[in-house]
Amino acid sequence: MTIQQATQPKCYHNEKQGLYAADQSPSRRGVAEIRLYFYPDEVTRTVHLIRIGDKDSQQKDIALCRPIVEQIRNSSRQA
Repeated sequence: MTIQQATQPKCYHNEKQGLYAADQSPSRRGVAEIRLYFYPDEVTRTVHLIRIGDKDSQQKDIALCRPIVEQIRNSSRQA
């Protein structure tokens, strides 16, 4: 994958509540799609990498990431 392909909007998407996921499509048959969950904190200008998962763990990953995003947001507001 080129840098240009990686920065195209279709590679990442908003999971709501500030959480984003970057997708890696499988490169060959039988290889799972990987998802990197992150939160771009505009206050501190930091990208927080939160979790790596796959399609099978997507719902669990999102549920685990959202409270972390909320903690980061609260910490940024207090700083």
